[in-house]
Amino acid sequence: MRTTARGRLCCDGACDQLSSYLDGELSERQRARLDQHLAWCPSCRRMLTNLGRTMAGLRRLGKRAVTHER
Repeated sequence: MRTTARGRLCCDGACDQLSSYLDGELSERQRARLDQHLAWCPSCRRMLTNLGRTMAGLRRLGKRAVTHER
């Protein structure tokens, strides 16, 4: 996890965790640090919103069988 000199989570570190955040895979400590970062970073909040929308759209598509057409 990348942090700034002040110990804050940097944007690169936050972006690396967004998918895990949405999937509920972060520890309480990781989630709290990311929540703190998202509270003051509009850019990362936008990325989280966009990723969440993308993931929701993919879920709506559902699973489809793979066919091998020639």
